[in-house]
Amino acid sequence: MANAMVPPRAAKALAFALVAGSAVMATAASAQQPKAAAPAGKAPAAAAAQQKGDPQSQSPWVKLCEKAKVRVKGADGKDGEQEKTLCLTTHEQLDANTGLPVVSAAIRQAEGVEKNVLAIMVPLGMVIPLGMKAAVAPADVWGKVIKGEQIDDKQLKVASLQFAYCYAAGCTAEVEATKEIIDDMNKGAGLLIRAVDILGRPAMWGVPLSGFSAAFAGQPTDNKRYAEARASFMKQIEAQYANQRQEALNKDPKLAEAYKKLQEAQAEMGKAVKAAAPAPGAAPAAAPAGKAPPPPAKK
Repeated sequence: MANAMVPPRAAKALAFALVAGSAVMATAASAQQPKAAAPAGKAPAAAAAQQKGDPQSQSPWVKLCEKAKVRVKGADGKDGEQEKTLCLTTHEQLDANTGLPVVSAAIRQAEGVEKNVLAIMVPLGMVIPLGMKAAVAPADVWGKVIKGEQIDDKQLKVASLQFAYCYAAGCTAEVEATKEIIDDMNKGAGLLIRAVDILGRPAMWGVPLSGFSAAFAGQPTDNKRYAEARASFMKQIEAQYANQRQEALNKDPKLAEAYKKLQEAQAEMGKAVKAAAPAPGAAPAAAPAGKAPPPPAKK
């Protein structure tokens, strides 16, 4: 029986996405290790994963924690604020050309809250009411997915997630991360994710679970170093994209001319918008003569 999570025609595409996506994972904990030159053909994250040391530096999963003020109800029944620790054990895949998130998954923990949350973000364009499906794949099943082979849906325990919110980077679906789900993630090899896009086509993603267990149970990564590592990786992606664009323009004079005209049009549009904008603090323009609003009707 073909697996409902991974239709046969989508299996090879998903397998390719897993291999390609693993080369551009933003591994936050690599910032805690000495920098090493990336081997040819590999993204910095893949090179960092080869370094020795902290287990988190060898994993695309990272644990981030911070203090945040949350609303709580006091003993007197009144609402107040308390500072609580919030933690995310998260994995993120980035598009090597654009730097945009392809998929991210996280276990969210909040101090004083018994229930954890599994949150998965995918790109915009999904059918929100249909929600999302996710299943943890054991090693043998995950190996078949990587190879683009069919799998039996009886080997998977599928969880249903409901979309909770969307923003510019994508839409996030959530479900309670029960002890059973976390145990499965600790033992599993990969997380299979499915949604349906607005054209009615199945959209598939895969998140490797290698390193999840160590990250989830371990100490959090330094947030500042994580931010610096991610920013550095994003700069490398931007530089790579700029180089590819310039190479394409150098090879095609017509494309270069079209790109030049586009830049000129954008510059002219920017000047027009700036000229039309009122000066800071300027009073609203007076209504044209003869266009004053009529006086209020007498009662």
